[in-house]
Parts: sequence; C-alpha cells; structure tokens
Amino acid sequence: MPGERPMRFFLYPNGTFNYKLMVSPGFPGGVKIIDYSTYYGVDPKSVAGKKNYDVLPKGLKINKRTLGVTYTYEKELKSDEIRKQWMRQGGKITGRSLSYQFTFGSMTVKTVDLKTTTTIIGGGWTYAQNFYNLKIPEFKQGIASWNSFIYGFGMAANLHMSQVKLDPAPMEGLDDVGSGSLFFSITGNAGYTFGLGRFKTEKDYKGWALDLTYKPSLIMMAGPDFSETQFNYMGFGFDINRTSFSAFASRVAPKAKSKFSFLFLPPLKNTPLLITAGYGLVWYR
Repeated sequence: MPGERPMRFFLYPNGTFNYKLMVSPGFPGGVKIIDYSTYYGVDPKSVAGKKNYDVLPKGLKINKRTLGVTYTYEKELKSDEIRKQWMRQGGKITGRSLSYQFTFGSMTVKTVDLKTTTTIIGGGWTYAQNFYNLKIPEFKQGIASWNSFIYGFGMAANLHMSQVKLDPAPMEGLDDVGSGSLFFSITGNAGYTFGLGRFKTEKDYKGWALDLTYKPSLIMMAGPDFSETQFNYMGFGFDINRTSFSAFASRVAPKAKSKFSFLFLPPLKNTPLLITAGYGLVWYR
C-alpha cells in the first residue's frame, strides 16, 4: 500500500483446506479482510462477511508500524469465589499479590568515527498483602450506612544494570563503561471508608462514600557512587464519590487471577531492541 510499511499475514497451512479471503485497503488506512472460508463444523453464515477478521491467536497483537509483538495471557483463579462471596456478604478476607518483571534492551549507534553499543538488563518483583473488613448494610427502607477498613503493606525491589561499549576506545582501558542501580521500597496502607445511602431495590444500593487513606513509604536507592534513603510520612488521601458497596469492593479488591505478559520490539532504524516479560498473581483466602 502506498505510504505504508509492507504487511504480511500468516495462515496455518493445510493441504485439504482452501482459504477464501477478500482483501482490500481499509479506511482510514490499514487492511480490511473479509473471510468467506468454509470451516468444518462451523456455520458458514457465522463466519462469512465478518470484517477485520482476526487471524492471530487470542492475546497476541502485532504493531504494523514497529513490528512489535505483544502477548498477554490471563486466567481467573479459584480463590476469586472467595472475593465474590465477600462482595455479597461482607466480612473479612486477606488479599495477596506477587509479580515479577524482566527487561532486556540493546541499541547500537554508528557514526563516522565511533560505534556505541548500549545494553540494559533489569528485573524486579513486587509483593503486597492487604486485610479487608467490609460491613455492608442489611436491606431496609430509608437511610442505610456501611463501612470498610483496610490495612496492609507492600514491598518492591528493582535492579538495573547497563553497559556501554565504545569502538574504537577513546583510550586504553576505556572500551566499555558499566553502571547499575538498586531500588527498594516498603509501603504501608491503611484506609477507612464510610458509606451512606439507600436501597432502591433489594440488590440495588446507591449512595455516597467518604474515603480516608494513609500510605507512608520508605524508599532506598543505591548505585556505584551514591546511596539515598527517603521516608515519606505525609501520604494522606481524602476522597468523596458516589458509589455502592459492591462497586467499592470491586475497586479495592481486584479479581483473583494470574497474568503473563511479553513484549518483543525489534531494532528498526533508531528503535532499540526491547524485550520485557512479566508474571503476576492475585489471590485471596
């Protein structure tokens, strides 16, 4: 297509199957694909005529401009039933989350007299644990109140290393320069919510909620030539919003699930090679 990068579409080969696709320029830009193929065991009417037919597996995306590949996989965990029951009945639960992250990057810059290659490797993890206590109102006529108390903590650590290679070296023994940094934090979490509203129906409760939060944090950073420690005790928060206790519970207690993410960005022109991978868990008891 004029003014666009070349695009390639890959179909799984099958010696006994014929694909029937109509491909045309999309508007504004891109490619429009209509799939008229006949799939065994599938009603052709449910497939034919679909525009922008997705030929990629679920969770996989390709950026046509950068050729970056992104893959995300999520799976709901069984402990989410604990969270759903807590949202209906209130009471006490404990929520935990754990995640890991890895990053690799590389870039080469060439000039007339110098070639510079930069490599970055990093990784880290985060962990959080919160205790929830939600007291929801019983169905009744008139004004009904509810409240919630949350407290917990979180920790995070990240390490990044970098190396720059110079060719030719400006002087003997200086053909590469390395550096690194370490980040570590501990965060407290305490919050109280007071809600006031009324039941429109037995399951439909609307009202206002007042949120008070306090999140102090301790941050430590270190590198080859420096180290620093900061303590922030002024992490106060105040908010008023219109909500219900179920919407509030969904916001403060995310769904129990596992998640894997991957990004591959190839080096094109001035774009560096970038690879990131992450895995996380959220569960309840």
